[in-house]
Amino acid sequence: MMTDQSFAITDLGTFNSGDESFQNTLGGSGSFAQGINNYAQVVGTSHTDTGPIHAFLWDPRNLLQDLLPDSLLSSAWGINDSGQAVGALDTASGSDAFLWDNVNGLQDLGTLGGPRSSAHDINGAGQVVGVSTTDYSTTDYQRSLQGFARAFLWDNVNGLQDLGTLGGDASAAYAINDSGYVVGDSDTANGDRHAFLWSSKGGLYDLGTLGGDLSSAYGINSGGWVVGKRGHRQRGVARLCLDQRRHAGSGHAPRR
Repeated sequence: MMTDQSFAITDLGTFNSGDESFQNTLGGSGSFAQGINNYAQVVGTSHTDTGPIHAFLWDPRNLLQDLLPDSLLSSAWGINDSGQAVGALDTASGSDAFLWDNVNGLQDLGTLGGPRSSAHDINGAGQVVGVSTTDYSTTDYQRSLQGFARAFLWDNVNGLQDLGTLGGDASAAYAINDSGYVVGDSDTANGDRHAFLWSSKGGLYDLGTLGGDLSSAYGINSGGWVVGKRGHRQRGVARLCLDQRRHAGSGHAPRR
């Protein structure tokens, strides 16, 4: 029998770049929390009083901190239990994925050869996943993501690694667990978009669509369970139908 539990909602506020003070309000330009670790450290994006959005780190002791106060635009998407945060920051040519911690500060992870990249998640070993463009032939952001983007895995030994696709042009990675399994989505040879699971031994594995045309995988836990969405083509739009869950096992392909 379930018992009643008490919960509290904490307003993380927005960032005032003028005096670096915490504002206890969700009004105005706003802020967005994107990731949290097991020590209640939160990362996300906040508008500043001058307009641009900046990546932030929040914790109960220090409250809201601007991770990249000198950046024009930046956002943070994930943080591990060591306090390493990842995200994207604007550059002169586009945007670069970054890794940040309170000892080494900012590390620009670069791109796979194109003008843009973004880091989405980081595991306990410091492995980072995200998406990067690979080609400078187009500077349009949407076109470059659709045609020239690749899921990547980064570590401090090998740097950025292109994880490839499921036969199409583009892919993106959204999450990684502590065993190094990566999930995301990829174009297929026939133009559909399918959720994938990647491992260093097996490469990309198509998780299917549960009967739809489109699917994406957004999270994976330590047991290898994957969550995401599947949909159908409807005038070019993916319609959310049902969460899907797959089990990665221990190096074997998930059961369909």
